[in-house]
Amino acid sequence: KLAECSIVWIISAINRGTTDEDPWEILKHCVYYMTQAGECKSINFIFTKTDDIDPEEYI
Repeated sequence: KLAECSIVWIISAINRGTTDEDPWEILKHCVYYMTQAGECKSINFIFTKTDDIDPEEYI
């Protein structure tokens, strides 16, 4: 349960974290549940495109 987590990682494959709405919606959801239970100590945003590759380039 999110309310019992001490650390939350928000992982998203996006180009710009400041303009994409999905991570911010997740953050709002996390903050809501954090205020209910108070267990969360850290929220981390991880933005990555490492799996966004063209396999033909690497074969």
